[in-house]
Amino acid sequence: MLSESRQTIEKLKEKVTKIEQECDKLARELEDQHEKFGPILKNGNRYSDAVVTCIKQLIGKIGISLSRCSPAIQCVGKCLFDWNIDLADLPSDRSVMRFADRGNVPAECHLTDTMFRSDGFDLHTDGTSRDHRKYVGNQATLSSGEVLSMGYTLVDTETLLDVATNLLRELADVYDVENAEETFQSVLHKLMDLMSDRASVLKSFNSAMEVNRRELLGDDAVQMQFLYCNAHFLLGLSSESEKVLRGLDRTLGKLGRDCKSNFSGFASAGENSASKYIRTCFDVIGPRGDEKNGCREAWEVPYREF
Repeated sequence: MLSESRQTIEKLKEKVTKIEQECDKLARELEDQHEKFGPILKNGNRYSDAVVTCIKQLIGKIGISLSRCSPAIQCVGKCLFDWNIDLADLPSDRSVMRFADRGNVPAECHLTDTMFRSDGFDLHTDGTSRDHRKYVGNQATLSSGEVLSMGYTLVDTETLLDVATNLLRELADVYDVENAEETFQSVLHKLMDLMSDRASVLKSFNSAMEVNRRELLGDDAVQMQFLYCNAHFLLGLSSESEKVLRGLDRTLGKLGRDCKSNFSGFASAGENSASKYIRTCFDVIGPRGDEKNGCREAWEVPYREF
């Protein structure tokens, strides 16, 4: 009886050894195929989870545009792994957009839930132009100070109100389909302030948004505050100051080291003397200046005495 058991064990060990050898062989073949033909892009007619996750990471974390995701995958595969991936085998722009939408759903749910639970929030609107198209970006600043990005939307200047309203409605619909209208009004009620630049179209948008909000909420609507971004004013002030300082340079001639022939190789024709002086001071004593050649410590010692 004992001898039969030993024989059975030996036979089982032999089978296990053969199975392990077969597994190792298949693993080596799979690795060879992987190195020869590249990664597995599809499972049947559908792109693999790895491809979909890669697309979401490229868009969400790195900020690569939809049209450049597939070329980026192709470039990384070629340079790092020597994979020759044909662009035709990678997702098209339409597929990439569909994958991005999948990632937007949980993000929108989180955004709506965070806004819904806050005491109030401010809606920031700013516009920019790219390739002769007008885009509007939206951000929400919660009462806690947390800032949430609400994405960019391609718009016409006449549709800003529709864009903002539809944005909040879409968030409410994703958050609670059955009570979308109630959720939308609750979120709209928490909208306390609007911030935008001083463009005339955005000023009109502020007024239209206030009227629309009162029509939807009635007497429950709290008066909103309208804030304007001063960055545009500061940018204009900087540009005009630059013109004045350049005029002084032309009147007074070269200043500082620029007037010395020994430093002719360091002369900077693209920067006025005052700006150069200010920048140099910040490089020397600023917290983000040159740590090796700067003297921030020597500056902070007498500064603390005041």
